[in-house]
Amino acid sequence: MRRVLYAWLLLLAASSPSWAQPARGLAWAWVSNATAHPNYQFNSAGGAITVTNPGTGSYLVSIPNMGTSGGTMQVVAYGGNHYCSSGGWNPSGTTQVVGVLCYSAAGVAVNGAFSVLFYKESRAASQWSDGYLWADQPSNASYTPSASYQWNSRGGSNTVVRTAVGRYIATFPGLGPLAHLGNVMVTAYFSNARCRVESWGGSPDVLVGVACDTPAGAAVDAFYDLSFISDTAFGVNQGQEQRRGAFVWTNDSASASYTPSLFYQYNSSGGPIRAQRTGVGQYRVDIPGLISASSSNVQVTR
Repeated sequence: MRRVLYAWLLLLAASSPSWAQPARGLAWAWVSNATAHPNYQFNSAGGAITVTNPGTGSYLVSIPNMGTSGGTMQVVAYGGNHYCSSGGWNPSGTTQVVGVLCYSAAGVAVNGAFSVLFYKESRAASQWSDGYLWADQPSNASYTPSASYQWNSRGGSNTVVRTAVGRYIATFPGLGPLAHLGNVMVTAYFSNARCRVESWGGSPDVLVGVACDTPAGAAVDAFYDLSFISDTAFGVNQGQEQRRGAFVWTNDSASASYTPSLFYQYNSSGGPIRAQRTGVGQYRVDIPGLISASSSNVQVTR
């Protein structure tokens, strides 16, 4: 099973004006006790991110000046023994409201901390291979997801094929051939299903295998948000706004300490990423040179 870690570090630099435009946007927050911590949040459109907790396990994350349709989100539980999924996102005036739903291991709604990422892209790019989609027809044999909630940096139209109950292959056309230089994130949408990445690769198209299960482990058809990213700067012109980041597929769950496959890792600061097993089901990832005291975000996908 491929486990994916994504980390971004925002350096203190002048913001590019393009990020304030409705066609693009990036925001993240670490939330605990229904509070978006000021040192671990970022909003490319400016303004402090706030959170409400209207019901057990339900959160609304408000991102000011980001009120635009489309985009995508990812969320991962922080600490505890819970997991979180997407609760949808919609503009409310000039504010983007992102929903997060958290569950116990048994799939029952429960309050818990989490790390959430929202972004919207529209650019074309030849240097980077990035894309996202909202898988909005989970029982269809094959389909093209909503054009309003998908993007492909090479201009192609992303598609999904259902190969069995809860098993899917998503195709991002033109994002190969170096698929191993990118990484994948997936989050279940508006349910207590648990979705994971099973594989990715291909040329000239990137094919991503996704599996969704109930809390008890049975395959189930489910909505989900899926991203393939090779650009830790999310396409920002790095001459205008420098961003640093890393990703890695931790491909050995048993070794006490090892270097994950160099074909499936990237570190903007250079140097190989290392992984350690610190206990049963507990791991540590060391990213050399990537100092991240604050203003950063981490996403982990099973």
